[in-house]
Amino acid sequence: MRISSYIIIFAFCFLCLGKVHGQNATANVRFSIPEVALIDIEPGVDNTVHFSVSSTTESGEAPEVTETSSKSLWINYTSAQLDNSGARSVYAEITSGGLPNGLELEVEASVYKGIGKGDMLGIKEGKVVLSQSPQRIISNIKNCFTGDGEGNGHELTYTLKIADYSEIVSTDDTYFVVMYTLTDY
Repeated sequence: MRISSYIIIFAFCFLCLGKVHGQNATANVRFSIPEVALIDIEPGVDNTVHFSVSSTTESGEAPEVTETSSKSLWINYTSAQLDNSGARSVYAEITSGGLPNGLELEVEASVYKGIGKGDMLGIKEGKVVLSQSPQRIISNIKNCFTGDGEGNGHELTYTLKIADYSEIVSTDDTYFVVMYTLTDY
């Protein structure tokens, strides 16, 4: 019995000494996540869309507008915001050059597709007629990313229409630039 008492006392002292001689250390960890608003059009090599207005072969028929390029263009974006920020949107506008009189160019973003993740991947707004004024094409973007490259984000569909045939004049190749902006409003 005495030996058991000594073993219990020895074990108790060993445990107490272990706690007395133990030390704790702490490390402070600090990080920050910056606000991010990035947008691009994929594929990034040649984002030119080609249209043609063909002349008719039969008198009395209207000319036909065809897209002569079959390239798919995709909007990719990354968004990181402050907690109390509102949703972001993507706007499109013609910024350089201009569309010939009598023609309208529409653009429509598809429903989101891809491998992205996050809070609110954007919602398409439907077809908009492009002009020199910004037109919202995607809304309700919060903290998210679409994934990079073709097949991720929102596919863009362009439609060229003859709006007023009386204003159309013959022209050589006409170029203009459509700019896309990811913004807080």
